[in-house]
Formats: sequence, C-alpha cells, structure tokens
Amino acid sequence: MFQLYAGLLWTINDFPAYANLSGWSTKGEYACPNCNSETDSVWLDNGHKWGFGSSKRFSPEDHKYRRDAKSFNGLREYKQAPPTLPGVDLLTQIQSNGVITQYKKEDMLTRQEMGPERPKKDLLKKKKHNWKKKSIFYELPYWQHNLIPHNLDVMHVEKNVCDNVLGTIMGAAGKTNDNLRSRCDLEAMGIRKQYHVKEREDGTKYFEPADFEMKNDGKDKFLLALSQSRMPDDSASNIARRVHLKGCTIEGLKSHDNHTLLQQLIPLCIRSSLPKNVVEGLIDLGKFFKVLCSKLNCAANLEEARSRIIVTLCDLEKIFPPSFFDVMEHLPIHLAEEALIASAVQFRWMYPIERYLLTLKQYVRQRAHPEASIANGYLMEECMNFCSQYLKDMGCKSNRPFRRKNDEDNSKKGKTFLLSDVTRTQIHRWVLFHTDAVTPYLKCEWAHPSAGVKKDPFNFTLVNFRRLLYQNDRVRDEPFILASQAHQVTIFGKKRKVGRPRHMSKFLSPSGSALSHNGSSSSQSSYTSLRPPLIPPTPLPSPPQPTPPSTLPLPAPDAQPQPTNNTVSRGHNKSIPEWNTGEKVNIIFDSKFQSVGERATQLKSQLGKIVRDGRRIPLTIMDWKSVDEKVKEGIWNEVKVNIS
Repeated sequence: MFQLYAGLLWTINDFPAYANLSGWSTKGEYACPNCNSETDSVWLDNGHKWGFGSSKRFSPEDHKYRRDAKSFNGLREYKQAPPTLPGVDLLTQIQSNGVITQYKKEDMLTRQEMGPERPKKDLLKKKKHNWKKKSIFYELPYWQHNLIPHNLDVMHVEKNVCDNVLGTIMGAAGKTNDNLRSRCDLEAMGIRKQYHVKEREDGTKYFEPADFEMKNDGKDKFLLALSQSRMPDDSASNIARRVHLKGCTIEGLKSHDNHTLLQQLIPLCIRSSLPKNVVEGLIDLGKFFKVLCSKLNCAANLEEARSRIIVTLCDLEKIFPPSFFDVMEHLPIHLAEEALIASAVQFRWMYPIERYLLTLKQYVRQRAHPEASIANGYLMEECMNFCSQYLKDMGCKSNRPFRRKNDEDNSKKGKTFLLSDVTRTQIHRWVLFHTDAVTPYLKCEWAHPSAGVKKDPFNFTLVNFRRLLYQNDRVRDEPFILASQAHQVTIFGKKRKVGRPRHMSKFLSPSGSALSHNGSSSSQSSYTSLRPPLIPPTPLPSPPQPTPPSTLPLPAPDAQPQPTNNTVSRGHNKSIPEWNTGEKVNIIFDSKFQSVGERATQLKSQLGKIVRDGRRIPLTIMDWKSVDEKVKEGIWNEVKVNIS
C-alpha cells in the first residue's frame, strides 16, 4: 500500500470553457482574462459588439504608432501595457469584490436568502471586472501560485483568426466584417473617409469596395492556387477538396486546415490578389503563428515574436475596420508571453484532446445512454488490442500495412530501364566520389542559380525550370543526388507540360546539414539555395589502382559527347600547348602579379582546365577553400615547373 499524490499543473480548454473553469467571463467589455480590468475595448454602436483594436497600447513608449491618430481610431495612445496579474492578486480581487462560489452549500443558501431582497444595481457605479464566480481550483493550496493556471488554446485562436481573415478578404456573405454596419461605425468614429457610406440621388446608400477585399479576378486566382496546391504527404488534408471554383467559396475547413492555411497557403496565394500592404500584414501574421508553433524555439525567438506581433496587429488595424478585431484578434499578443513561461504549445493545445474526443464519440451507439456506450466501447477496444497481439497470421489493426511503403520495403519494385552511357558514367562517378556503398539516387532538374531563381517582393523564392543549370547532358554535369538528400516541399504555380516533374527537392548545405525551408527553428525564414549539394568527397585511394576490364572507366576530363542537332558545342579551349612537355612558358606579370601580354588568356584557360579536372578536384566542390591543401600544393608545384 502506498499513498499517491497528484497535482494539477494547468487546464487546457477552448475559450468558452476558460470562463467556466476560471470564473472570469470571456464576453463583454473585459473579455480578455490576461488584461483583466485594464482591457481596452470600444463599443461599436452600429455593429452592436465590442471592438478590441488597441494593439498600439502594447508598443514601446517612443513608438511612432502611439502618436498616429489618423491611421487608427482617431486617438493618440498614452496608456501603458496592462500587467498580467499573478494568482495571489486575482484571489485578492475576487475576495475584495465579494464574488462567492457556486458550489458551496453556505453560498447557495446565501443566494436563496438574498433572492427578492437582493439590492438593485447602482447605475452610477460601473463594475470593473468580469468575475462570475470563484473557481473551485482555489481550494488547492498551490493554485494561487501558478504562473499559468489556464492556457489560451492556440488551436482555437488560430482557427478563429483564420476564419475571420478568409471571410473578410473574400467578402463571404455572413462571414465578412466589411458591411454596412462596419462602414457606419467608421463614419461615427470619423476615420477613413474613403470608406464612408454614400448616398445616391434616388436615396439609396452604397459604399466603395475596400482595398482589403479581393476583386472577382483576385478570388479566382486565390482559389485556383489553393485548388492546385500539393502538400507533402502526411502534413495536411487535401484542402483542394474544400475549394469551390464555381461558387468562389471555401467551406468545410477543419482546425488543422486553418492551421495550414494561415501559416503556409494564404501568404503564398494572396500575393497577386491583394495590395502589397495587406499581403505583408497577413504574411507577418502567418509567420508569427509559425514561430509560435515551432518545436525548436528559444527565448530569443519568442521575444522577437512577442514584439513583432504588436507591430503586425497595428499594421492590420490600419487596414481592416474596427469590427474585424474581436477578442480573438487581441489574444495573439498574450500567446508568446505564455510560451516564454510554459514552453512549446504542442503540450498545451487542444489537438490531441479533440482527436481523442472524436474517438470517444465514435463509441456512442445508444444516444439515450452515451456514457455507457463510451465505457463499453472503450472496454471492447482494449480487448481487441490485447487479442490482436496474438493474431500474427491474420490481418488486423496491429499489423495493417502502411498506406505508403518505406524505402526499405521492396514489395513494390520500380520499373526497369536502360541507362545511356553518359548517365551511367555520371552515376558511377557520383557513387565513387561520395559514398562507400551503392545507395539509392535520384536525378534532378537543377534551376540555374542566377537565371532561374529569384526572390519576389515578399521574399518568397521563385523557380523557373525553363532555365536549367544542366541542359546538354554532358559528362561533367552533376545532376544526381542521394535519395537521403531529397525532401518534400510544397509547389505552387501553373500546371507544367507532360514530362516535366511536378516536384522539387531541398538540398544540403556545404556542411552536410539540411537547411530549413520554413524557418521553424528561428523567427526569420531561411530558404534553400537551388544549387547542387556541396558534400566533401570521399578521398580516392592513392596511388590509383589499374582499372579492371569489367569496371566502367572514368572518362577523360575533356571528354564531351558528340554534338547532335540539339547540342550546342562550347568551342575550343585556348590552353597552353607546351604545358607538361618539359618546355617552360614565358609569362609576363605586372606589379600586382597579374598576367599580361599575349599569353595571359592561354594561362587563364590552362588554369581553368586544371581546376575542372574531376580526377584531381571533384566537380561537386564549388569553393576553392574546400579543396585539400595537398591538392593545392600539387597544382602550385605544377605551375612553377611550367612557367619561367
């Protein structure tokens, strides 16, 4: 026998359940539980709702947005950011305001006795808090000392923000926050006169379309890009099924669909559909949630994200109407602060809980008794899992094959095809230079680093596969990589012709470590360079052994395939014919040791010929600093022997 003790660290729940568990109502003027009674909100008379567009209050005291009244709500900001009250102060606040519980017998009797004799509310004395009850968790002796007693659920905040953004930029009926009521609120506040309601001669009212709402052609481009998007396997559901091109709508999104849209797809697909300032604001919003949801975050990344989200929300307040900013658009300011205290959000959001709740709902067969159905279904599931461990020769959930086979599973063999002499030589050379054993390899199309790759104004990488680095299929080309170096990425763009692969690969850096394409480990996104991998080659044996007759010999460094009608010849190499013949060449050098005179061009060509020799310097080495010192010394001795 032993006595088991359990402790409650925090609660994980959505925002309405936050109110039930904490006792602080998440509705009304003081809806933000972190800001408490210092929540800055404004009542929108026409929209009949509370607006929480006061993000510049959290900016530094000397920030320019504090003095900018015209671009925001027409007022300058002098208030300081409200502090987050600790649990001890919250308990004192509850006791000082006379908030009683709803679960103690004496409190229930007190409420019954006060019944009709309860004093009327003093209209001149406004309540400065949203407490509805004292939480039962305060019965725990340590609860008031918890830094984060209740977590703000990132999953639901991200979903609500994404739904709000999509409904507003697409002008969806019933979901947009740009309507007649919001335009009347702008007119009542005296800001953004270009969006005020206007009246025609016949008395009907109208208003000009906003810059943040897509035009019809912009909606078509946006939805077409979503319908053509292809995500890596097991990363997201098929969002293209949710897109309706004829009706210009996107419906039936799940929480994880919003997660993928806000962080990856919306920043990519809206670039040609909305103005630059709107695109930049939504890209920054997606980057914030991407950093927040990263598994490899340090304190510096979260500190930067916390300061950056304030500026991002201020930029969005200059674009969208006040009705756009409900309490869900205000909560991201506090998410980074909670992540600094409680670490990664993967341990504090609702995704695993929602998945398990779906499993429990599937156990219900008798709706009149759902609890009994869940208990019976759970018991049957445990029994089946136990029995399946002994059913080796029968197909069951424990030995069910995967949807996609791994590379180690040879049950699905590829097609057999013949290799040309040039392709075989390239593969053979790559394997000899880079690995001790034969491993799976891939042939890739490499975009030219200067002519085929560029950055757009929003810092996204654009690739043009019509401008390739290797076009003539020469022996010295390096189009192959090992299968372990390939990674799945997301492709956007027009459909390609038949025969053009619809995939790209991320490649390795000179140090051999994989680069991050989405910047999940830092607050700034990093992009891979679309150049061949720079991997230090495996040194060849010295001295070289004679090649057996059965082994494919390596071609000479100058060996070129015979030009055909589709091959463009490079031309004759103007090297030094007397090189390595025992006769020294007279080269003239100036004061800066630069070759001049008639033979200067020949010397440059001869040195280039030496550097391109794959038997001395592997073609995969792109930087002279990576060449072995012994190889450099041998080349220098050769130059000194041939030059007088």
